[in-house]
Amino acid sequence: MTEVEVEARLATGGLKATWQGVMVEGPGWWCVAAIWTRRPTQAGPLTFAPGDRLLEVYWADRWYNVFRVAAPEPAGRLRRGARRLKGYYVNLATPARLGEAGTAACRRPPAGAGRPRLVYVDGVLDAVVLPDGRWRWLDRAEFRHLLGLGGRGRGTARCGSATAGAGPDAGAGGPARSAGAGPDEATGTVDRAAWIAAARRLAVRLARDAQAFVAGLVPWDDLERALDGAGTVPVAPGADHRQPGTAGRERAPG
Repeated sequence: MTEVEVEARLATGGLKATWQGVMVEGPGWWCVAAIWTRRPTQAGPLTFAPGDRLLEVYWADRWYNVFRVAAPEPAGRLRRGARRLKGYYVNLATPARLGEAGTAACRRPPAGAGRPRLVYVDGVLDAVVLPDGRWRWLDRAEFRHLLGLGGRGRGTARCGSATAGAGPDAGAGGPARSAGAGPDEATGTVDRAAWIAAARRLAVRLARDAQAFVAGLVPWDDLERALDGAGTVPVAPGADHRQPGTAGRERAPG
């Protein structure tokens, strides 16, 4: 396990948020454990509350990341460290890159170089998947705005097939692979066509069976047990899960 800093970049090129956690690695993915320390924040049908455990999984070749949100059970109930699953928060995002603090290189920093940094570009569009399989898109209007569609024209209709066709009761699909070019190294921005392709791929998987899709991505329960067993404190003081640029409103991470 490694202490890590996560850096979410805006699709327009700026910094969105940074926070700290404890990272474990699996075959082709990184999992960061963190605790929600800010005030309660509503994300559609899912509420992030103080004390919630977030297991955040990132891939180097997939255009999304997924946060599993679980609430601590009341003291004395069930086993020590038991948590109640609240849902999954799915971010449309570029593949993540692991590198030294201040870099985007997908490589492990040399020994003694300090905390590594996991970087991705957020694609604005999100989805929430509840434990019973119901799910809902979030921020579709913001996604259309990012693409410059403005809610009109043929482009909006085509994008809508990926972002508006499945309702909260839709619900397995396999993992999405790289959907296009990654972020520009100089600006951090991403090609519009790549975002549209990534959104369509993600929409197909959620529409088939959202609950099976998110639950089968990684061994979530094994990760929970491993992190609990190690006695980790999954987030460093001052960790920031806010979303800058929202006029002071609290927003969900990613």
